[in-house]
Amino acid sequence: MHLIEPKFSKVQLLKFRWGIWLFNQQRYWDAHEVWEDIWRELGNDSEDDWEIILRGLIQFAAGLHCCQEGKKTQGRGNLRKALVKFKVLQNSFGGIIFPEIVLNIEETFDSPGDLIGYQLPIMRS
Repeated sequence: MHLIEPKFSKVQLLKFRWGIWLFNQQRYWDAHEVWEDIWRELGNDSEDDWEIILRGLIQFAAGLHCCQEGKKTQGRGNLRKALVKFKVLQNSFGGIIFPEIVLNIEETFDSPGDLIGYQLPIMRS
């Protein structure tokens, strides 16, 4: 699947980056909420197709939040949903390196709590 790089508004870009920071601080629920704010604004046009990946990030954060709460089964369910969305990308998207995330989720799927503390791999310019 070829997705068009997101065209963030200034506010969306700030929220997206804030979500990454929250995620990397292990504030998964807060990251989930910030990204969901962006997701709700998107439409169904082709330029909004990146909402699929944004939804995956929301599910990734929700999965790790569940793991923090000791809900391994629910955590694994959310991680599985995120993984399906992330696998469509062969490279980075929105500055995040998704193949690395896919590999890490797959390697820890039987013990998803091992992902707590995971840092989103970001492209450095």
